[in-house]
Amino acid sequence: MSELEHEVGMLKAENLKLRNEVERLSHPDLPIVPVDVDNAIKYLKTHGYIGGINELKGILTDKGFWWLNHFQFKDRRFGVGGLNNKLFILSHLAVTGYEVEKPEEQPNTAKKALEYIINSNDTAFGFVNSNLRRYVEDALAAIGGDDE
Repeated sequence: MSELEHEVGMLKAENLKLRNEVERLSHPDLPIVPVDVDNAIKYLKTHGYIGGINELKGILTDKGFWWLNHFQFKDRRFGVGGLNNKLFILSHLAVTGYEVEKPEEQPNTAKKALEYIINSNDTAFGFVNSNLRRYVEDALAAIGGDDE
C-alpha cells in the first residue's frame, strides 16, 4: 500500500469518526418526564399560560415538582426555584422534546397473577413440589391487602 493510499484511509476513518460525533451531538437523549409533567406541558400548549402557582399545583403532583426542581438543579440555565423558572422549563421541554416515563406495574396486577397461579391446576404451572407453591403463596401474602 502506498503512502497516499494509507493517508486516504486515515482521512476516511477520521471523517467517519467526525460524522458519528456530529450525529451523536445532533440527537441528544431526550429527558424522561413523569406523566404529570407531560400533562402540564400539554396544558400549557393548549391554554398558552398557567395563571399561577395554585393552577400549576392543580396539574402537578409532588413528584412533578420534585422532578422540575431536580431538572433545575442539574441544568443551571433555568435558575433555582420560582414559578417562572418552572414555566420556562415546561416551555423548553415543549420545544426541544421529551419522553414520558412508562407507568410502573401496579402491585394489584402482580397480586392477580399470583392468585391466578395459586387457583389454577398445579400441573399447568409446573408445580413439581410444594416448595414452589409455598414461594408463590408467600409472595402473595407479602403483597397483602385486598384492593377491590
